[in-house]
Amino acid sequence: MRQEEPLMINGLNNTNSAASIVLDATNKVNNGFTKSWNDMSCAEKLLKILSLGLWSPKYSPSEKQEYQELLSVLKPVSPKSNELGRVYAQFSDGSSLSISVTRSELIEAEIITPDNKKTTVLLESNQENRLLNSLPVDRHMPYILVHNSLSEMDLTTPAGMHNQLSLTSSLSATVIPHTPQTDPLGGSAPFSSVFMDACRGLGTAKLSINGVDIPGEAQETLRNALGLRSTNSSPAQYVVENGISRHYAEMVAQNSSGTDAQKDQLVDFLCQPGAATAICSAFYQSFNVPSLTLTHTRVAQASQLNAGNSQPLPNACLNISLSQTPGGDIYVASHTGVQIMAPEDRPNELGMLTNRTTYSVPKDLKCKIDEMVSTIKPQYAASETYP
Repeated sequence: MRQEEPLMINGLNNTNSAASIVLDATNKVNNGFTKSWNDMSCAEKLLKILSLGLWSPKYSPSEKQEYQELLSVLKPVSPKSNELGRVYAQFSDGSSLSISVTRSELIEAEIITPDNKKTTVLLESNQENRLLNSLPVDRHMPYILVHNSLSEMDLTTPAGMHNQLSLTSSLSATVIPHTPQTDPLGGSAPFSSVFMDACRGLGTAKLSINGVDIPGEAQETLRNALGLRSTNSSPAQYVVENGISRHYAEMVAQNSSGTDAQKDQLVDFLCQPGAATAICSAFYQSFNVPSLTLTHTRVAQASQLNAGNSQPLPNACLNISLSQTPGGDIYVASHTGVQIMAPEDRPNELGMLTNRTTYSVPKDLKCKIDEMVSTIKPQYAASETYP
């Protein structure tokens, strides 16, 4: 990695005192594993990237691709009671990285190397607030967090939208409060469209289960396995009571990426009632109401701007991560990306509004609307990202 190039965090140059703060933080992070880039495990590389925030247009396409691949593995997982958030990444080289953020915004990072050596790193959040921006945690702020893109933004194609959402899903967001009028689970018929939304979304979303990416073809198999064969259907009774059948679960696993052990775990995950509940509920589009209530004018302006686009764009793209805790609960992090116009001080600039909804689903929670309403307690958050 080129140490002589400018420090970059979320795409912004940092000099003088800011650079010193980040460099001090990096020295703490690197204490104990000062290695060359090629000698680092994937977990060590990712922590290095996050702590330095290095992102420069001078980097080669292959370097940028490697950084994006490392960042894409980092997923939100269930935080402990005293934490704002927790993220985890397990890599193909056998290394793993876990980062937790306490409610007072103290950061602790733990690396396990391929040879099973554990290193714990404590960081002072008052010196490293910028590091928090690069973690998918929800923070209590008086405004919606605004980020600069880590790379060039392509919001003109469906593929570009999905790629951008993969990056913005990894950034911090602001907790969005809601009122009885804007509560997605309020009113007379909460979750009424949940199965329709899941039927439409499965096959087109980015879906990860316990770190295993489920591609579009496997999602279509999953949709059929759930019994969602049309937008008017609901999960089959067997699925509601037991989860999807082992036969279908194995078909989904065969068409997904991951090691044999990860695929075996995926099969076991799918064969439990709560898995169907977590999957279907994650696609519920009304979860976006709290943040859209605050930004609907600029979202509508972006939609009007692209009305003449030669290639029709989806109204929204989805990035969903499910992970099971040691206790069995399923942690859901559902991200929806939509185009948004920047505020008036940045005229005619198009960006992405990223809505994040997080909650836990008990492993035995049946995929029934009344049980979802009584049990699921979501937290809503949002961020904006611009070039």
